[in-house]
Amino acid sequence: MKTIVAYYSRKGSNKYLAEKISKSLSCEIEEIKPRLDVFILFLMNIHLGIKPLKHNIQEYDRLILFGPIWMGKFIHHCIVSFISISVK
Repeated sequence: MKTIVAYYSRKGSNKYLAEKISKSLSCEIEEIKPRLDVFILFLMNIHLGIKPLKHNIQEYDRLILFGPIWMGKFIHHCIVSFISISVK
């Protein structure tokens, strides 16, 4: 089963976890990067999508996602953009 780990990390915590899981499963890893990384826009629920991905996610059987929780809220903008791009 072909697996990829995808993550968005502003401060590095999710990157650390994603790298550990990727190494443990011996699978590919993909960083999800916002087009414009402005913290206040995320807090105001404004998102502009993500930068192009390096991997074609449709080639994988299993996807493991990591995303942040800021101020008690799951910040899903990058993840939602990632999923909408990946399933096209």
